[in-house]
Amino acid sequence: MSQEDKFGPSVRRIEENIITLMSQTPLFMTRDIATSKILMYFITRKELTQKKLRELTDLSKGKISQEVNKLIDQNLISIKERSSTGQITYIMDSINTLTNTRALNMINKLLSWDEKLSKLKKEMEEEQADLKNLNGMIKSNRSLIFIIT
Repeated sequence: MSQEDKFGPSVRRIEENIITLMSQTPLFMTRDIATSKILMYFITRKELTQKKLRELTDLSKGKISQEVNKLIDQNLISIKERSSTGQITYIMDSINTLTNTRALNMINKLLSWDEKLSKLKKEMEEEQADLKNLNGMIKSNRSLIFIIT
């Protein structure tokens, strides 16, 4: 009996609850829905075929193939084996790769704002005399300084 056959109705309900909870975490909230679904099933099952992913996610064959290839390129999953019939089993070796990649992407996104916010701060400082009389200038400036320092 394969791993995929071991998931009976009660285990499937638990898996669905886990996936519902995971979908609300920052790790998955900002990802494409198709990518998130596939990643979550790899977390709960570790090894999957494209056929099983289609059954679980109701995504098209083409979308599954596209997403699986993208995840392979990102080193989030890899090919475990090819059967004699040509069916490929994919595996997620470690959730650490997923979380580390996500954390790195978030850090890079935040760092990309550093230059923009620094430029805005400089402009505000240069125009401070003109802006002093505007409502909220001091509060805005303090908020901006807090964010970039």
